[in-house]
Amino acid sequence: MKFDLSLRRLLLLPVASVLHALGHVAQSTLETGAHVADGIADGLAIAARRSGDCVANTARSCARHVASCAAYGADGVAES
Repeated sequence: MKFDLSLRRLLLLPVASVLHALGHVAQSTLETGAHVADGIADGLAIAARRSGDCVANTARSCARHVASCAAYGADGVAES
């Protein structure tokens, strides 16, 4: 009986080792996934900020153009 128990332990040892290694792989995968998710979130935040800058620059450009047109129109009316 003692031999049976030792044999069983010897057979279970590789299984336990494999399960332990799979646990490490799963943990690493989760940590990597978290880093990837952080990177994606950072990238999206940068893209949103740049899009906001682009919209703001376009709005300023349009406002300058409208002011310029208004000034040109006012000059034309004043000359008439």
